[in-house]
Amino acid sequence: MAVGVRIKDRNGNIVVDFTSKLPRIIGYIDTNGSAGSINVPELALGNAYWVVSPISGTSGRGSPNVSISGTTLSWSYPNATVNDRIYYGYY
Repeated sequence: MAVGVRIKDRNGNIVVDFTSKLPRIIGYIDTNGSAGSINVPELALGNAYWVVSPISGTSGRGSPNVSISGTTLSWSYPNATVNDRIYYGYY
């Protein structure tokens, strides 16, 4: 019998087992409505990801363009300057 963690839904289907990768949030940055970038060395520890959450100016706006290159997280606003929070991490 294998040892580890196994989580099942109410129908008995396995949704997480010891071989699944789970995301880890490292931190967040508030954009303050302007383009920028930060260095996050921990992004090299796995597959990097980000999630954008609007803070203000949500009416009729677009999300920032976000990219990760190596350990650098960058963002820019092509059409608007609104405040967003970008959560970042790896899995």
